[in-house]
Amino acid sequence: MHQSRELESPRRFFYWAGLSALSAVLGRKVYLDRFAYKLYPNMYVVLVGRSGLRKGIPVATAQALVRKTESIKVISGRSSIQAVIEELAHSEINQHGKLSNNGDSSGFLCSGEMSQSLLADDQALTILTNLYDGHYNDEFTNLLKSGRTVLKNVYLCMLGASNETHLNVMITRRDMMGGFVARTIMVVENDRANINSLVDKPDTTLDIDGLAEYLTTLSTLEGQFQLRADAKALYREWYENLQNDDSDDTGFSERIHDHVLKVAMLLSASRSYSLEIIDEDIHESIEVCNECMGSTRRVTMRSSANADSQTTAVVLQALLAAPDSRLSRQSILKRFWKEGVNAEVLNSVIETMQNAGVLSVERGDNDVIYALQGWFVDEYRKKLQTKKS
Repeated sequence: MHQSRELESPRRFFYWAGLSALSAVLGRKVYLDRFAYKLYPNMYVVLVGRSGLRKGIPVATAQALVRKTESIKVISGRSSIQAVIEELAHSEINQHGKLSNNGDSSGFLCSGEMSQSLLADDQALTILTNLYDGHYNDEFTNLLKSGRTVLKNVYLCMLGASNETHLNVMITRRDMMGGFVARTIMVVENDRANINSLVDKPDTTLDIDGLAEYLTTLSTLEGQFQLRADAKALYREWYENLQNDDSDDTGFSERIHDHVLKVAMLLSASRSYSLEIIDEDIHESIEVCNECMGSTRRVTMRSSANADSQTTAVVLQALLAAPDSRLSRQSILKRFWKEGVNAEVLNSVIETMQNAGVLSVERGDNDVIYALQGWFVDEYRKKLQTKKS
């Protein structure tokens, strides 16, 4: 954070990129005993901001740092989720003759633009959701026509960046409510930290080699994190006062307790090799995770609204152009799946139109028929005629 302070990227982008690098190099060799499961410090982080907000520099910095350690496979560039799985399945021998990843299916998925890194696959984020939970799944099996790939001891970290427009297209309602968003830290910023032309060398610059030296040593740590008594007391008090948020469809609020502990592990590791979590780690972790919970809610609510709005427009135009303003559900999904009209979003839009009284749903022999109400069609055509006049 000190070395990047003169750069234009938002400070929180560098903060979470630094945590992501720590997360990647620690691996499955360290954990926190939750007694029902082992909690590993892997994290999914997405930096969200408008184009030109310098999101790429923190991502590239974290990627360079992790590569220097040669402790985990770094996966970057355009790829399919199936190719990512294949990458995780194969360990590599580094230049020192050591097995990267310790034979585990470990990787650091790193992308300056998420929408371009994962080639179109409507199952990509669902698979990433499953891979995140390495503490529940010691083995992940991927079955394809081309064969069977088995991942053992999965440990996947992700650091990506995106603007809200691309994020709205990439993350569907299924991903919002199905667990991907709940497992992902969304870091939303609107403004640059500084205005710096960089025609002169800053007083402080990023020392990749120096920073990577600490990370390389950190990557050799093994064992269990311990919560000091004051950290236990602080976390227990915070946890017991957590309020369920019934309005949070993403599930992030239900998982924030694990996010807090993961970040606390990373903050501890950034201070020393002791594997001891102190109350300052817990306090800072609660603060930064709460901040991101608000960001996640804002981004996903806008994304959901945009998806519904786009689908509503597509469905309305198709129905108005159809004979008798009637179409089957199957025909709509077949015609418009490329425009992002999937079953989940369509269900939401149809329910809203039904409640507004502009559409009726009829049950056919083999399909459902959607029909616009006559009064709505007449009103629409009158407005269109007035507009033309």
